Amino acid sequence: MPTSYAAAPIADQILMEDQGMPPVWPSPYGTVRGISIIPLYPSAPHAATMDLCLYEWLAITDALRSQEPRVHELARNQVEHKIRAASIR
Repeated sequence: MPTSYAAAPIADQILMEDQGMPPVWPSPYGTVRGISIIPLYPSAPHAATMDLCLYEWLAITDALRSQEPRVHELARNQVEHKIRAASIR
């Protein structure tokens, strides 16, 4: 299951061809091969399949854990955007 920069909303802002194999959460039901990233909690990937908003937040969190400055910056911008959008409601 894609995560970090390979998942929405960050995947829309980055060229995947430049990144190599995508980061993924290991899953027996997954359809994407990539570099395995340990999820924050063992059941997080399963929970993310049932809640798109949760999936986006978990993927953004994984991007914040990234050592790549561009990915980290994109994730930080997404957090700011989501917080601003939530405060407008």
